[in-house]
Amino acid sequence: MQVLLVFLSVAFALSLGAKLPLDGTQNFNIHQRIFGGKDAHKGQFPYIVSMHIRRANESYICGGSIIDHTWILTAAHCIHNADWVKIFYGSTTLWNSELSHVVYSDNIIEHENYDNGTHVNDIALIRTPRVEYSELINKVSLADRGNDYEGAWAVASGWGEIAHNSISKSLQFVGLQIDRKSSNTIIRSTTWDGTSCGRGDSGGPLVTQDDPKLIGITSTGIGGYLTNFCRVSAYLDWIRSHTGLEYKARVREPKTYNSLTMQVLLVVLSVTCALSHGAKLPLGGTQNFDIQQRIQKGKDAHKGQFPYIVSLAISKKNRITECGGSIIDNNWILTAAHCTHNADWVEIFYGSTKYEQGEFSHVVGSDNIIEHENYDMATTHVNDIALIRTPRVEYSELVNKVSLADRDNDYVGAWAIASGWGKNEYGRKQENLQFIDLQIHSKMNCWNYIYKPSDTIICVGPFVGEGDSGGPLVTRDDPKLVGVTSFLDPGRLSGFSRVSSYLDWIRKHTGLQ
Repeated sequence: MQVLLVFLSVAFALSLGAKLPLDGTQNFNIHQRIFGGKDAHKGQFPYIVSMHIRRANESYICGGSIIDHTWILTAAHCIHNADWVKIFYGSTTLWNSELSHVVYSDNIIEHENYDNGTHVNDIALIRTPRVEYSELINKVSLADRGNDYEGAWAVASGWGEIAHNSISKSLQFVGLQIDRKSSNTIIRSTTWDGTSCGRGDSGGPLVTQDDPKLIGITSTGIGGYLTNFCRVSAYLDWIRSHTGLEYKARVREPKTYNSLTMQVLLVVLSVTCALSHGAKLPLGGTQNFDIQQRIQKGKDAHKGQFPYIVSLAISKKNRITECGGSIIDNNWILTAAHCTHNADWVEIFYGSTKYEQGEFSHVVGSDNIIEHENYDMATTHVNDIALIRTPRVEYSELVNKVSLADRDNDYVGAWAIASGWGKNEYGRKQENLQFIDLQIHSKMNCWNYIYKPSDTIICVGPFVGEGDSGGPLVTRDDPKLVGVTSFLDPGRLSGFSRVSSYLDWIRKHTGLQ
């Protein structure tokens, strides 16, 4: 089939992403999008999955194909050096799936001869918990060994960008004809009508239109003109060697999570930016306070000690920032406004002392974030408080709420506990939840240190540190959430948003008394 669309220039496509040499002559953009595609209906492609991939402080998306109850086939460049992958099954809407699994790096098998420079052998497997097939979730058969599929029509599908700065939240598909065979390991489709795969579709399937078979994995190309796919038939022995019954690799079983019941609207992260090197997204304003906080000289918390704390992975454009938050109700998290300011989405990890390894997690879009309407990020960080609406969570020994501060208590002189996963005094990331006892200063002592005195700020000493922003300050005796970690004056004190100053604001948005 042919889908008519304005032709996207090769020069523009090449300007968008990392470049790689192929066949020694041309440069191709490896981060793909469906250009000139159509919306898929629910259940039309039950074999495709979308994947949220985390590597270091970067986050990006790719596609993949279900080839068995416990196996996903995708591109090696998608999962190269990945820490973990969240797989979304059975939906045409990005991140709003019937089922999702989180899978860690020890369940990822990258082709042993994959070359990250030339992207030869751009194929990988992901082992998952068992999924049961249905109308919306099903496997696709693999390509026939002796068929090169020259001239055949096939369907490519994915959730990537559909044009320049135009993001598809709905699954797109496009019909492509296979070129004459020019490589034993690559299938190529060249078009002149503006149809192709593109950035965000990497790792996704190319499936024959008649007698559906998975013949290709989206790899490299030029948006609107040409797409290269990894030829599946060239890797049948490799696939079977890893997915057969004799496979005995060590596997840490990932947890299974039910998907959100509310629709999560997300801005798609550009794979190009995620894979490229870039400056970290600054969170600070113009004054001399470091608002990316750390628990320094803290102690390791034991499991269940602070069931109200959550860790947050926050996406802002193409960067991931890390913050903490507090459970204040079954459906609400309290955190700092500077953490969620301009966020595209937030993943919330509940019930663990290990960073981003919760008992379960929720992904929440920007339409579920409520930032204080008078938050001033540029100057004072006054009103540095925000709410996140979540799907309902049930309480347990590991997941529970914390009571809010009393309205008329300033807590001067009281001892309180700050907790979080931020870096230590040596700049090393804390994988285990840390906590520290701190004494609350008088307002006058606090005002001597901060740029603009405010009754809405609590000061403690010595200080917390980077990565703990948004986390809780809870009184040691009769635990109450009295502060939300906001800023740091290095070597002297830490500033927290005073929760008691915002009880009416919290009640207005949550209905909590």
